[in-house]
Amino acid sequence: MYAARMEPLAILKTKGLKGSPIKGHPRRQYSSHRPITEFATELELKAAHKVFEDIKDLLYNAPVLAFPDFIVGGFIIYVNGSKEFGFSIALH
Repeated sequence: MYAARMEPLAILKTKGLKGSPIKGHPRRQYSSHRPITEFATELELKAAHKVFEDIKDLLYNAPVLAFPDFIVGGFIIYVNGSKEFGFSIALH
């Protein structure tokens, strides 16, 4: 469900990439240094913006945001790292 909903953003995200980088070379050399409006259509931009706003609304509204229940139990932490640009953490 999430992947199907995010498809317009995934398509738009990969429009500016030139391909996989050669091992040992940073990815930034393989991205297009042009505004996204030059290679994405107006329809694609509108669809991506709508999906972004929909996902943002889903994340900001209950039951996703709730106060933690410290009595029931602990938390689960998921970590995702990248050598090139950083990491992300999700707390459940």
